[in-house]
Amino acid sequence: MLLGVHLIVRNEELHLARCLDSIRSWADELVVVDTGSTDQTVQIAASRGAHVVHAAWADDFAQTRNIGIGQARTLWILVLDADERLAEDTDMQQLRNTLLHSKETAYRVVIENEFGHMAGQNIRNEAVRLFRADLGYRYIGAIHEQLVAGEPGTWRDVDGPLSGVRLVHDGYEPGELARKQTAKRNERMIRKQLDKQPDSPFHWYNLGVTLIQQSKAAEASAAFARARATAAPDVPFRPSLMLDSARLMLALDEEESALELLARETERYPDYADLQLLYGECLYRQGAWLEAKQAHLAAIEAGQANTGQYLTEEGAASYKACTALAGLERRLGNRQEAARRYEQALVAMPGWPQALEGLAELLHEAGGSDGAIAQTLISYAGIETEGNYALGKTGRIGERLCSLAHALTLIGAYSSAVPLWRRVTADYPGAAAAPAAIASFSVCLIRTGQYAEAGELLVDPAGRSEPISMEAGIDWSLCCWMEGRRLPPASERLLDHSTLQLCQAAEKRLLGHRYATGDRTAEEGSVEAADRAEMIMDRAVSHGLLRIGERLAVSEERFAASLHRHGYTKAAADRLLRIMGTNQLGVLGLRTLGEMLYGRRLYSEALSLYERAVQHESDDERARLGAAAASLRLAAQALMEREEERSAAAWLTEERKRIEMAAIRLEGLGWRTTRNGAQRRRMGDGGAAEADFLMHDREG
Repeated sequence: MLLGVHLIVRNEELHLARCLDSIRSWADELVVVDTGSTDQTVQIAASRGAHVVHAAWADDFAQTRNIGIGQARTLWILVLDADERLAEDTDMQQLRNTLLHSKETAYRVVIENEFGHMAGQNIRNEAVRLFRADLGYRYIGAIHEQLVAGEPGTWRDVDGPLSGVRLVHDGYEPGELARKQTAKRNERMIRKQLDKQPDSPFHWYNLGVTLIQQSKAAEASAAFARARATAAPDVPFRPSLMLDSARLMLALDEEESALELLARETERYPDYADLQLLYGECLYRQGAWLEAKQAHLAAIEAGQANTGQYLTEEGAASYKACTALAGLERRLGNRQEAARRYEQALVAMPGWPQALEGLAELLHEAGGSDGAIAQTLISYAGIETEGNYALGKTGRIGERLCSLAHALTLIGAYSSAVPLWRRVTADYPGAAAAPAAIASFSVCLIRTGQYAEAGELLVDPAGRSEPISMEAGIDWSLCCWMEGRRLPPASERLLDHSTLQLCQAAEKRLLGHRYATGDRTAEEGSVEAADRAEMIMDRAVSHGLLRIGERLAVSEERFAASLHRHGYTKAAADRLLRIMGTNQLGVLGLRTLGEMLYGRRLYSEALSLYERAVQHESDDERARLGAAAASLRLAAQALMEREEERSAAAWLTEERKRIEMAAIRLEGLGWRTTRNGAQRRRMGDGGAAEADFLMHDREG
């Protein structure tokens, strides 16, 4: 017999049938080693014709794997896990033909690890899973076992070329990890191995991984540090260790340490796309845009020369890197190149959400009509080329429609987005039920005045057993108030305690109660109370519910800043100038007015306001960065005036460009308000909502 498929299992009734059914028509033998199942696992295996071997579990994967190998009656063995399945596009007939005549002794297979239900969330790695059964190969290692050849003391790793086999693995999805308690089991087993080998970098690395899976970030960081200290430069897992270490540092707000590590390790592994991509993202956040661009280009180049030696995230060397590059080019003002990169990303991964959103914003900035933008996005969402919608119900068409509708929502193209959301709801209820889809669709409905439908969508009372999120709870409350209703008794079931308190306090304020928080009020100087009230006020303004926002405001200055943040610049400027006339403008107001003037290229006036804000509060970083950027812009203007003189030296132009680039980098450090298309629409003539609000304001 040619090919045997081997598994070790325990209580895998949810996955085993799927796994065996994907491969059994191509296998000459199925060998299943059961380590004590108490469910239907053994019966499922037997019903598929498997040879079931019973073995006591001894906290040793290698030992159990070797028991199965000892049962083999075939020439070749393919090792699977129960939560894996053979990918449908694997050409097994070609593989069998290859194995019949092969001079190789082992092959690698591609494993795509799914971490979520959305496209683009897979991590790809390669592993030796297919090997000759008659050469004495064995597994070693109680956990994360490895295939070796030779004798104890002289073991050598087994390797080989790619086989063409592709496996899909979903055991790392959060729900599966929790159900099977995989992380806790692995931690226990790894700590037992560390008792025997306390200086093993391999075990310390894997301990860190399993601690992350249990949300023990600080302990994981210490484990990774132990692994880095002793890992030899040539060990296969070292690149992944460095990538995971940098990701964890960023999660722990240790950005400088992450940058230092990535700068060093990208030189060591220049062909590791994931490392280059993460380095580029860090550089971008630091405002080093040109350096970030080089890192993203290096990620793409690494993908073109991919040797399969690294654990890599799907799209790191293609559509994710292209999307990041597009964002950089857009910030640098290179719109044509940004559009090309977005399109490149969407060719590689049709419907990729970040690229669709970026392209929509770019087209909106260029003045495209909503209808034209929608048609362009549809062509890049991979919908028209997929056939009719009925065929897509088992694929990713629902997800792509959600991504398309969300991109249109972000640019304020509600008349184009709402019909798409309705189609998703009707044809793809699974995709429509995702929290992100509900949030985006409800935004469309609220901003088009359909409050009752939005409220029903947000709470979905049928069968709900848990409270909705705070953001959804605030939006639902706003819908009630816009319909002239108070919060119903059901709110105690629909909202968690914190959200309920927040919304009830806001409702009291709307009803004219002075004391809106239950203890100290914003009027009496409670900063916490003001912050809590501002949360709902800002959300109301974001939806264009300006009258409610005004009534919830605990400070005229904060309300004006919120208006500015969400694109109502004329209304914001009017209010801030009025406050300034009374000499009562604080740091927030000075900074907001400074930003408005900076956006109009009135850099001298902006600098004056930023400097006043710094005098009020010297550690206000946004004001200090604004002042620095305004100073650079003034310097660049002065050099430009000198350039216009015929006798000006050529170096002046280069110096001006250098200063302008420094200002652009400063602008990317988060002190300026960034707006989506929906907010930009409000900045032109203000729109109907602002005009109505201003009229109401003047009459008052």
